[in-house]
Amino acid sequence: MTASPALEPPVNALGSFLRSRRFLLLLCLASVVAPAIVYLLSDGVYDHGDGVRHYQIARYSWKHPEQLLNHWGKPVFTLLCSPFAQLGYSGAVLFNLLCAFGTAWGAASICRVLGSRFAPYAALFTVFMPLYFAVILSGLTEPLFGLVLISAIRLTLTQRYFLAASLISFLPFVRTEGFFLVPLFGVVLLLRGRWKALPLLAAGTIIFSVVGGLINDDFLWVLNGNPYIGAEDIYGRGPPLHFVRGHKAVLGTVGLALFVAGGASTVWRLLKERRQHAFLLEEGWLIFGCFSVYLGMHSIFWHYGLFGSLGLLRVMAAVSPLGAIAIVRALDKLQERTVERGWVAPMVAVLAAGGNIYQCLHQQQVPFRITNDLSPGHAAARYIRDEGLDHGLVLCFHPYILFKLDRDPFDAAKTNDLEWANENLGRLAKGTLLVWDSHFGPGQEGLQLQKLVDAPSLELVKAFKADHEEVRDNGMREWPAVYLFRAR
Repeated sequence: MTASPALEPPVNALGSFLRSRRFLLLLCLASVVAPAIVYLLSDGVYDHGDGVRHYQIARYSWKHPEQLLNHWGKPVFTLLCSPFAQLGYSGAVLFNLLCAFGTAWGAASICRVLGSRFAPYAALFTVFMPLYFAVILSGLTEPLFGLVLISAIRLTLTQRYFLAASLISFLPFVRTEGFFLVPLFGVVLLLRGRWKALPLLAAGTIIFSVVGGLINDDFLWVLNGNPYIGAEDIYGRGPPLHFVRGHKAVLGTVGLALFVAGGASTVWRLLKERRQHAFLLEEGWLIFGCFSVYLGMHSIFWHYGLFGSLGLLRVMAAVSPLGAIAIVRALDKLQERTVERGWVAPMVAVLAAGGNIYQCLHQQQVPFRITNDLSPGHAAARYIRDEGLDHGLVLCFHPYILFKLDRDPFDAAKTNDLEWANENLGRLAKGTLLVWDSHFGPGQEGLQLQKLVDAPSLELVKAFKADHEEVRDNGMREWPAVYLFRAR
């Protein structure tokens, strides 16, 4: 297959440089240096819950090898991030920055294959999606998901179908949503007549099932150990357009308009054109299709309260690089329709990029500070250290507090969670410290504050409360607080 002809820029030194790999390399480097500077200027973290927890699993997986098959932790992410996590939290951020660099390069490469004149902009748009910009400065799994997805699409476009099928088969072990996207690659393989590559779509699941079966005596652990099955209605539910309404964070204001325009154009061509673009099938199914399926899936989960969905907008960062490609393709179509006014599409490109950069720096409130939400946990960790209260057993689930105390959350002799505390409340050794927080305590761990206040075996040491209430992505209200109890 060959790409359809694209409008070529003027043949001059500047035009040649702007199309060169050197320029793309510089743009990718600049794109990841910007968030790296933001991280260095920050004294807080972007995600002090799941982001820190994923880092902890990766860091301590070398000491506790069973964590390499932690279903919630995502085995592929844990395995690849673990060498970086040994350097500390900054190492996990470095890993995600490298993922962002590879994803930006891959997105631009895909646009080149598709014949885009604006391919370098894909690298810029990839990193400067408001949510993505923040997520890469954490220990979250979304950046690696985007890298694997983009890489598999690039391999498919260059007809390396066996490699593409093998790679995408591991996507569910980066984030579980990958199970819903793998079939889209199967459709492309079927329609392209690449039957022999189809079995490889199951390679990742088979390998991890066998490895887990040999270690844990359960060859169905991928299904039986799924942490999201049976987690229905834990965090509530919300409106079906919740994620659509969060478009400013996901794609940017101008980016959303270009994405919709590009998607509508692609669907129209898929339905109406007799002589199709060489890559129209892949573009429709793998770029717009994967984004739409992912968006629709999370919208359904949140609306019906399925699989423990919390309505977090940041999960969309996993597929926002596809949005970057779609934006560039919309710019290409705009250029084709305004060929006599060649300045229109470049102007819109600059406007969109500038708007996204502005939203990244203002919408996400960077650099990251010790926010109202984070302040109780931060203050509690500092107090525990200063007062020397962490020398014995610490019962705590909040990842950030354990992170600040530099404690191994998987060493049960020194650290355990509130679920264990709830079951052993009357048998705690004297001096055991119990750290209850308003977010994970009643939600994740099912332990209400009043039960601890009423427990005769505990004494309240100190309470830390935020200045004001917080409204979560899912609309739930919470007044952040941390209470320290000690066993009598």
